[in-house]
Formats: sequence, C-alpha cells, structure tokens
Amino acid sequence: MINILTIEPIKQFMLKRASVNFIINLILTFGIQCWALRHFDNISFSSGEQSLVRTFLPMSFFLPLFVTMDSAKRFFANAFDEKIPYFVPEKYKTFKFRFILGLKNAGWSLLIFSIILAAVFLLSPKNMMFNSMMVIIILTSVAGVMAVIFTITPIMHIQKAIKKQNSIP
Repeated sequence: MINILTIEPIKQFMLKRASVNFIINLILTFGIQCWALRHFDNISFSSGEQSLVRTFLPMSFFLPLFVTMDSAKRFFANAFDEKIPYFVPEKYKTFKFRFILGLKNAGWSLLIFSIILAAVFLLSPKNMMFNSMMVIIILTSVAGVMAVIFTITPIMHIQKAIKKQNSIP
C-alpha cells in the first residue's frame, strides 16, 4: 500500500485530484446516462431520439475541456497558497491559457473518439442496435478514465513548459 505522506507534494496533489475527479465523473456520468437512457432498451448508432453518437461525442469534448481547466486552476491555487512548493509564472495562470489547454485536450479527445466511432460504424452491421445498459457501463468507465487522464495532463504540460522556459538562456 502507498503511504500518501511520503509522496512528493505535486504527485500527492495529482493523485488526490485524479481520485476525486474519477469518482465525481463516474457518479455524474452514470446518473446522467441512466436518466437519459431509462426508456430505451436498445439504441442505434446515429439515428433516433438517443444514439451512440449523441452520448459519446459531447462527453468526448466537454469532459476534457472542463476537467483540464479545473485541474489547472486548482494547481495554480495550491501553488499560490504554497501547498505545492512550485513556482508558476503569471502567463500560465490566466484563463486564456487554461481555456486553450482545455480546447487542445478536448480537440484531441474528440478526434480520437471520432476515429473510434467511425471504426465502430464501419465494422458493425448496418442496422445494429446497442444495449443501453452496456453503453452506460462503457460510457461511465470511459468518463472515469478520461477524468484521470485530463486531470494529470495539464499539470504535466505546465511542468514541461516551465522546465523548457527555464532552460532557455
């Protein structure tokens, strides 16, 4: 078992935020999808009132955007309060930087999910229906994993940018 007190503060912060975001996104995604798909036994790929595309694509854009922005904001706040012994230059503390970083992560996520959904569309039979409970379970699992990835990614990006900035003479 990992003793959280022996972990350096940045890794401890990332572990804590990733755990919290993982749990929150699992609960929220499961609740929202259960409510949205409660009347559907099966859902189609792209047609109808509810579809696979309508459930996956919005999540693949908005979840990375907001989790990235929140993670960066909390990292800056903890660095400012000196809970994390890390100096963050002012140019990385702006809303514009967080928003651009969030859009970049959301764009990559949307691209990856679009490719995955295109592969599912091309490889599945023409009028295939998907079990809504299975879609909920897969979507919830993916949301949890994405929450962890997009919690850690901005902090690593900021650390890399600061190291790069400090190495320039």
